[in-house]
Amino acid sequence: MNSRTVVITHWVFAVVVMCAVPVSITAQHRKTAPCPRGPVRVYEDVRAVTNESACRIVFRPTGVRLTAVGDGSRPDPGRLVVKDGRGRYYSANADGWGPVVSVWGADGKYLSSFGETGDGPGEFTGGSNLLLLVDSGDSLHVVDLSNWSVFSPDHRYVRRAPSRLIGRDRQTTVILYNGKVLAGEGYGSPGEHYFRVVDQKGSLARAFGTAQEGTGGGHYGHDRSIAYLAGHRTFWAGPSWEGSNAYVLEEWEVEGAGSTDGPSITRSIHRQAPWFKWMGDKYSSPMVRSLHVTEDGLLYVQLWRPTSKYVEAIKRFKDRAEHGGGWTAAMEEMDELAESLTNIIVEVIDVNAGELLASATYPMGEAMQGDPLLPQGFFRNELTGYVYHVGEDGLPYVEIIEGVLEKR
Repeated sequence: MNSRTVVITHWVFAVVVMCAVPVSITAQHRKTAPCPRGPVRVYEDVRAVTNESACRIVFRPTGVRLTAVGDGSRPDPGRLVVKDGRGRYYSANADGWGPVVSVWGADGKYLSSFGETGDGPGEFTGGSNLLLLVDSGDSLHVVDLSNWSVFSPDHRYVRRAPSRLIGRDRQTTVILYNGKVLAGEGYGSPGEHYFRVVDQKGSLARAFGTAQEGTGGGHYGHDRSIAYLAGHRTFWAGPSWEGSNAYVLEEWEVEGAGSTDGPSITRSIHRQAPWFKWMGDKYSSPMVRSLHVTEDGLLYVQLWRPTSKYVEAIKRFKDRAEHGGGWTAAMEEMDELAESLTNIIVEVIDVNAGELLASATYPMGEAMQGDPLLPQGFFRNELTGYVYHVGEDGLPYVEIIEGVLEKR
C-alpha cells in the first residue's frame, strides 16, 4: 500500500458564535479578514503538522430561499436539496407531498415539479423517501425504494435500474465521473468490504477496502462517510461509523489504475485528537458523520461526540437496545439525551497544505435549532449548502447558505 500520512494536532476547541436566521444585511456583508492558508506542500516532505486552527468557519444566508405557498398550489420545498452545474436546485421529501421532485431557479424561484407514485418509467416507489444525486453532466439521479432512475438535464426520463446495491444515505453515496455509483455503506457490500461500485445496470462492478487495507476502522462491513470531487479519479473516506479508534481521513483511488491489486489508499491525514476514542460501542464513541470536499482542496468534516455525562446516562439503555428488548423506546430516549448531552464538532482541513484551518464545538441542541447556522447538506464541491426551516406562519422554507473562512 502506498500511503503517505499527514499528522494534524489541535488541542483547543473554541465555540464559535455564528448568525442565526434571519441575519441582517449589514451582518451578511460585513468585511472580515480572510483565512490565511499556507502554501501547497509536496506530501513526501510532510511528516507532521502541529498547527492550531487560525480561522473559523461562519455560515451566512446568501439571500436565496426556496419557499412554500399557503394555498398548496405547488409542492413545498423538501428536506433534501441538491444543485446542478447550471445553478438550479432540486428538492424532494417534502412533508405530505409524496415522491415528487421540485425544480427551482438559481434565484430560488419555483420552476416545475415531476414524479408520482407508480412502477412505470419516471415514477417512484416507496413514498417520499428519495435520494437525489447530480452527476458532472447535470443529469439527475433519483433513488427510491426499488429503482435508480436517471433524468436528463431537461428532466426527461432516460433509464432506470434496480437500486438494491445503491447506497441509501447521502453521506455515503456519490455518482462517479463514469456514471457509476460509489457507496460507502459496508452493510450492503459483499464479504468484508467497505466500498462498492455499482454500474449503470444496477449490478455490482467492484467491492474493495477492508479493515486490513486501511486505518479507518476496526470492524468489518460498517458505513463510512465519503466525499468526491466531481470528475476526479479519487475520493475521500472517513473512519468507520463503528469500530474506529483513530480520526483518519483517507484518499482512495476509484479504479486502482496504479495498482494490480485494485483500488488503494493514495494518502491519508491523521488528525490527532485526544477525545476521539473508541469506547466499545457506537452509542458512546465519537464518529465522523459527514465529509465534504471543495474544488480548492478543503475537507469539511462534521463529527458527533458524546460527553461523559451522555455515556453515563445511556448505560441503562444499551442492554435493551443491543439485545432487541424495547429498541424503539430506548432509541427515542437516547435521542432526547443526545440533544442535550452530545456535541457537534465542525472542522476544516486544507489537504494540500496539510493544515487544520478551523475547528469548533457546538451542543447538538443548538446546532439542531439553527443557532449556530450549520448546513444540513452541501452542494457539490462548494462551501455552499442549505438549511430547512419552518417559519412562524407554519410554512417550510429552505435557506441557501454560504461558508466563509475568517481569521480568528
